[in-house]
Amino acid sequence: MPSGAKFDAILANLPYIPLSDAPTLQPEVLGGDPRIALFGGADGLELIRKLLNSCANYLKPGAPVILEIASGQEKILQNETFAGVKFSEARKDYNEQIRFSIFK
Repeated sequence: MPSGAKFDAILANLPYIPLSDAPTLQPEVLGGDPRIALFGGADGLELIRKLLNSCANYLKPGAPVILEIASGQEKILQNETFAGVKFSEARKDYNEQIRFSIFK
């Protein structure tokens, strides 16, 4: 990819489970993936915040950043400020649970 190239979108499924939720997870969740792939820090948003604060320089104008999140995390993210992107909306999954946050 040429230097300075811009993307039409960024999609990510970063670890988003809060560390405090570990005792409540089903054994098949804990045993199926390494901890680094599941847990995103104290509130689950550590890596998501890092991405949101660094991705604006890599996006075309108006391009979305779409992230998988846990229900309830959208309320935290919509009240935070990030470098170059802003919360746009949250979307539900097929089970009618908030599962995606979109930033532009």
